[in-house]
Amino acid sequence: TDLAAVLTEDEVRDVIETFWRLDAGKAHLADFLPIMDDEFVIRAVDDAGAEVVRFDGLAGLEDHQDGKMDIFDEAFELTALRLDPGAVTAAHTTSVWTFRRREPRAPRSEVCVADLSHVWQFRRHPTRGRAVMTGHTCIRFEFRSGRAPSPPGARQAVKLASEELHRDPSAMKGSQTRA
Repeated sequence: TDLAAVLTEDEVRDVIETFWRLDAGKAHLADFLPIMDDEFVIRAVDDAGAEVVRFDGLAGLEDHQDGKMDIFDEAFELTALRLDPGAVTAAHTTSVWTFRRREPRAPRSEVCVADLSHVWQFRRHPTRGRAVMTGHTCIRFEFRSGRAPSPPGARQAVKLASEELHRDPSAMKGSQTRA
């Protein structure tokens, strides 16, 4: 492979679709290594462009996956792809993310659907010669009307509050009983 060759749309599309397939399949972190650069980052920004979440490297990817453990049957559908080629190739994508989610103790799961837009960064790895993702930024994440996850039920809300309290006991300040 010509290490100076500009990345093609097929190479970029292959990395994106492989990332989504591995992510949806809750793959082992080692399975991501062939498509990831050495110091990749996954992040999301708000409408003003301010970073709201960031996952750095393999530890960050593991955290990203752990945050989605109640999500299953994920599918990502790429609806648009535009490249800005260069030494670092930017790929602008829009996609639809569909998944099922089941709240603990709920009798059924629910189907959720979100529209996503990302800006991805790729380069040709200097020793492997293949396209690798150096990072991607989610710039739009919007659930479709009626397709967002339901809020926690009363029992689950109490459980979540209990978990939070045990992670941050300072939340109890001012609630101590007086003799």
